Amino acid sequence: MKNLLLVYGDRTLLQSVAGILKYQGAFFRLHTVHGPEQAIQFVQETPVDLVVTALRFPQIGSFQFLEKLAYEHSSVKTILVVKGNLPFAKARLKKYPSVILYDLSVDQGLFIKRIFTELNIDYGGCVRGVALSSFLQMMALENCSCTLSISSKNLIGLLWLKNGELIAAQSPTREGKEAALEIVSWKNVTIDIDYAPFAMPPQFSLSLMMLFLESGQQFDEIVWNKKDRRAHDRYELNVTTDYVFKDRTRQTTLHDISLGGAYLELDQDIELGEKITLHLTSPGLLGDCYIESRIVRKDGKGAGVRFNLDSSEQQQIIRSMIENSKNANDSPQPDDLSMPA
Repeated sequence: MKNLLLVYGDRTLLQSVAGILKYQGAFFRLHTVHGPEQAIQFVQETPVDLVVTALRFPQIGSFQFLEKLAYEHSSVKTILVVKGNLPFAKARLKKYPSVILYDLSVDQGLFIKRIFTELNIDYGGCVRGVALSSFLQMMALENCSCTLSISSKNLIGLLWLKNGELIAAQSPTREGKEAALEIVSWKNVTIDIDYAPFAMPPQFSLSLMMLFLESGQQFDEIVWNKKDRRAHDRYELNVTTDYVFKDRTRQTTLHDISLGGAYLELDQDIELGEKITLHLTSPGLLGDCYIESRIVRKDGKGAGVRFNLDSSEQQQIIRSMIENSKNANDSPQPDDLSMPA
């Protein structure tokens, strides 16, 4: 996976850049440092494919940083993000072919495309709401060659297809066939496509049908081994809801639900053990309720919460949401909360 370094100089502008990049990192790792000195040290110690920075002008120190990158690390492209026309900067940076001046005020939509171009990523789009097994079969029918980034909650894996055949895989902890077996068992995935040519050598040769059968067998064994430690089955769900934390109401996406709790995407840091109040709605019952919940586990993208149910109305709402989930996907998974509900 490629490495993109974000260098904070103009904090306000770079925060907007970071917000744009936050959900676009399927094929690159986003690293951040504060200031030119830390950036130079990072580039010296880590292979970097692209540097993105925004530095105040006119500052001699800013140009010295760009010049140092251009002279000592000429193979690393640098995108200098500005807002507005800066003739002085354009004239000075012309002699550095590795430095690209990008005016973010002109078109933010093209910014990500420019980053993909500089990283040699032929981005083919993002697919949601389709089972990975079905998507792989469609790619096989089209004889596609591409790299797929598969994300599910806090997990990200890569699959390489050549002429429709799956030839290599990488998960957070495995490579090769074992990684492929793990990834195809993931549920509720987001699929990002890169059509750029790749040099990944084949790691295994296995038909998709055999891969699905073997992965399903492994998943069944995991479910069987975990059921004696879980109080409730967990069901896939993907709905937007509100929650209240410290008297402030925010929105979140609820991905999974059981009678004991749920998994939420959270954009703020909430410590383990803290309480939040969820606002849950059931279209089937045409009703809603507020449920006190406690954070019982955390990962890089969200948190698992345990419900504190104190009324039959709350239980009815949750059961109705579970029934709606069953209608879409009636394959339960073991409850992934850290304690039995």
